[in-house]
Amino acid sequence: MSWAGAIALSTVAGILASILAWRAEGLRSRAAFLYGGVAAFFVLLIPLLKAVSVASPEEMIIIIVACLVVGLAWAGFFAFLVLEIMSRLARSALGLDQMRVPAAFSLADAAIARRDYAEAERILRGLVEAHPDEPEPPRRLAELLLRLDRPTDAIPFFREAERRDPDPAGKMTARFAVAEILADRLEDPPAAIACLEEFLAEHGEEVRREYVEERLRQLRARLDQNRK
Repeated sequence: MSWAGAIALSTVAGILASILAWRAEGLRSRAAFLYGGVAAFFVLLIPLLKAVSVASPEEMIIIIVACLVVGLAWAGFFAFLVLEIMSRLARSALGLDQMRVPAAFSLADAAIARRDYAEAERILRGLVEAHPDEPEPPRRLAELLLRLDRPTDAIPFFREAERRDPDPAGKMTARFAVAEILADRLEDPPAAIACLEEFLAEHGEEVRREYVEERLRQLRARLDQNRK
């Protein structure tokens, strides 16, 4: 790749990375995005370094100006990266990431008590990320979202709680919550039936089947009634 092509590609990549960086809250893996962006920057930097080593004085001026343009394109990305690093260092210094889950739940409960639901959601989302093996943080977050009348947002966190929970009874509780949301909040009994049938197929030998089958019977009866 020529140095001119590298500059053009680096500029476009930098603009895209800078735009995406400030929307990184919505990315499933923010850290992976940031690490990938840094790697891409240095890979695209190699042709420029090679060009500098063989450039004439006249070309050097053009390359320096072009590098400034590339730097401006990547400025937003690296500003976000620095803020992210500072945030992680601050959390580490305060011990937030090592905070015991029950203690952090107290903070979330206090926020809910004073109706600061945004703060409670922020705390619980942080716990979901900081404790990737604990089923309780996603369950608590799902319950909060359900309380805030956001059933569609709650479903993925009940699913995550089920995935993390090693106890079959805990898995069943989380799956029942999803089925209830589908049946009652979203008024989609067929989806609720499919949800429980899938659970029986996956964990039927580990749980009390009669409870699941009874709920399935109720949902099927309700579906038949709606069709009449």
